[in-house]
Amino acid sequence: MASMDRLSVAHVKTSLVYLVLGTGTGGAVSLWPNTPELIRLRPVHVHMMLLGFVLPVIFGLAYHVLPRFVGRPLHSIALGWWTYGLVQAGAAGMPAGFLLLAFGNPALGAWVLPLAGACGIAGCWLFAYNAWRTLPRFSEAPPPTPLRFPPPAPAVPKRIATIPAPDLHPERPL
Repeated sequence: MASMDRLSVAHVKTSLVYLVLGTGTGGAVSLWPNTPELIRLRPVHVHMMLLGFVLPVIFGLAYHVLPRFVGRPLHSIALGWWTYGLVQAGAAGMPAGFLLLAFGNPALGAWVLPLAGACGIAGCWLFAYNAWRTLPRFSEAPPPTPLRFPPPAPAVPKRIATIPAPDLHPERPL
């Protein structure tokens, strides 16, 4: 059984923290939907789930699986760690910025949100670059293998006769 490298484990374990935080926030919003303070937590919940959970779990699993599929190492482990750091900065900064806008210092939140968003975008772009460079060129990729289907199953004999079901409700008209 192959073990996961530290980069993949870091992505996946951190995403699980955001899964708990994001579902907790979403649960509070859904349990008390008419509370104005909690309604302002919707963007916090969405960004925790997407930027904190979904993207890192995809990145972590891709960093684990892609090298094994293509039979060569990841293009750059350092870029993988930069991806991790930037996406985590975005995943922490976006909810913090929305919390500042809603409950704290809106002027500071207006600065935090674009910086956190830029970190998240840069992390996504680094992941795309690193994954692209890990994959083989189109000219190096092996040709597709033809599909091979299993032989058909033996035919099932047809019924010779059917027995009618008893009428359990004779008083009901059809």
